[in-house]
Amino acid sequence: MGYPLETDRYVGMSAGKESIVREFSTFCIPQNCQGYRVPQWVIDRTLHRLLIHLVDNSLRATKDAWARYFLLTAQQYDRTVNLTVSGLPECQLDRWIDRLIKAAPEANQGMRGIHHQFVARQNEAVVVDFLRTPISSSDPQGVAAQQFLSAYLQPPCWYAARHFHSTKIAPSQLSYEYSLEDCFQIATEQTIQPVKLLQHFQLERRNITLRTYAEKTLERVLQRIIQLKTIQNDSTWKLLRYLSQKELTASLQAEGYSQLNITSYTLIWRCFKEIYQTKQIKQNQLPLPTKQQLQEMGDRYNQRRKPYEIIEPIAQETISTWLEAIARSVRVYRSSDAMLDRLLQDHQPSDGLADLMQLEQTTQVGTIVRQAFLGLPAIAQIALNLWFGLELTHAEILQLLKSQLGIEKQYQLSRQIKRYKKLLLTSILEQLNEHDFEIQVNVFDRLTEALDEYLVDYCKSYFYPFLQNHIQQLQSHEKLILYLHYQQHWEDKKIAEAFNLKSSIPSRVITLNLSFQSCLKNAIQTDLGIDLSHCDARLTNFVEIWLKESAILDMGDVNNVES
Repeated sequence: MGYPLETDRYVGMSAGKESIVREFSTFCIPQNCQGYRVPQWVIDRTLHRLLIHLVDNSLRATKDAWARYFLLTAQQYDRTVNLTVSGLPECQLDRWIDRLIKAAPEANQGMRGIHHQFVARQNEAVVVDFLRTPISSSDPQGVAAQQFLSAYLQPPCWYAARHFHSTKIAPSQLSYEYSLEDCFQIATEQTIQPVKLLQHFQLERRNITLRTYAEKTLERVLQRIIQLKTIQNDSTWKLLRYLSQKELTASLQAEGYSQLNITSYTLIWRCFKEIYQTKQIKQNQLPLPTKQQLQEMGDRYNQRRKPYEIIEPIAQETISTWLEAIARSVRVYRSSDAMLDRLLQDHQPSDGLADLMQLEQTTQVGTIVRQAFLGLPAIAQIALNLWFGLELTHAEILQLLKSQLGIEKQYQLSRQIKRYKKLLLTSILEQLNEHDFEIQVNVFDRLTEALDEYLVDYCKSYFYPFLQNHIQQLQSHEKLILYLHYQQHWEDKKIAEAFNLKSSIPSRVITLNLSFQSCLKNAIQTDLGIDLSHCDARLTNFVEIWLKESAILDMGDVNNVES
């Protein structure tokens, strides 16, 4: 694009600018270190060079503000999704940002400074190219803002993949089919089109960053994609047995079937579901329907067809053909390019959490939640903290609390946790009503759905002070290494050079991570009387996410290191 090359990557760059440049130009490559899978951060030099010229040294804006602005910019080039601001004329961008600031001032205020800076520099070639031109004219997804977002979403991809793999894949039979790298690759593929991935992100929402939203969305989409990939390997009869009518109808409509054919196919599928009862003969496989079962399906179809205005009866030899045609349509539907759109549509964010957060701002519901939580029996508090906070499995919690809970089976624990949640929500709503806040029935239902998501943050915060106290035991350079590695995503080589270290940075980070795990185990043993020595994988994941998102690390010496 004709921009001068920098002679030194960070010469004359403030700490804030360097952080922004690195955040939006760095990609992740998983690597092995002492048996652990750790991310290696690699800089894309094209994006890095462009950002050096775009980001002003004097501008004070958060990473989330830059991400939001890049999302708004990218939406103007993306015509694959129907967005509120997609295609918005440039002259209206100022007014749109003003509206967002009025709706959520703290979250969106930084976008105004970024936009005003670009308006003031609109005669500069680098700014014009950024706002007008893709990096590669042959690549419709090559708009610079989209590529910046793809880089910004690399950490959410890694942590979503790691959390999903450790909690869902590793304990299951799928561990032989999907490695952590496989999960990360699937997640990364979704960020190639970041506007589509983030199409349901509401810029007007408070209390949620774009990165947090992306991580949660990626994990949900990752789970569904792997489910669908697994289902694709199922036999026709297993696929039909566990198919939903919603997906059946959508598949047939996508294939262009007439309404009469869809009605006929749906009826024979229902008859199949009612009559076909059999046992799995091997993994992912179910046997063919017997002749007797096919006969019963045909008889039931012919008995029921008249209310659906189906004139022709079905012959027995036609039933298998129809069922196989349904299965083919479903497989095509699941493998189509529009699958991500459907997954995101199925997982639009619930208004329940927004309602709860809104209540928190207007009613100090945080205090009410704490009071209600502390009003639960002690064993209930421990179980919920382990489930929502440390994200232990039912089997792990049962192993730790079987005698205190007085139960033997995992399904009993699941029911017990539901009862604890119901008690908690009832107590919260009673206290809200005491403060003269009316809760409508529909809001109550949404809060019930949202309580899980709220409890995740609340229960995690129970364990954070133990870890934060341990930070005080670390030396200054150890805190700084963790800060640069987890929160600034410095390359390991650069950290080693900054501290003149000969040992590898990943091994030092793992050693520090293990010290936090040991501290947490000891604190929980002392405070709750629970031994977590068999839950190392959960604790590793918990500590990493805390270091990345919540740890308050010493940053006082950053400028000295950078210089």
